[in-house]
Amino acid sequence: MQAGSPAVNAGITHGVYARFQQLYGLSITVDFGGTARPQGGAFDIGAFER
Repeated sequence: MQAGSPAVNAGITHGVYARFQQLYGLSITVDFGGTARPQGGAFDIGAFER
């Protein structure tokens, strides 16, 4: 993802992330490489967090 990309900090945080962790004991707030999300003000859209 390029700096200045419209996908940076364009995602949303939703209650489903916490609910998933409650039900299954797994966090889905990580990117494809295992980096915790969000790293900035919001989630980056795509497979990897910038």
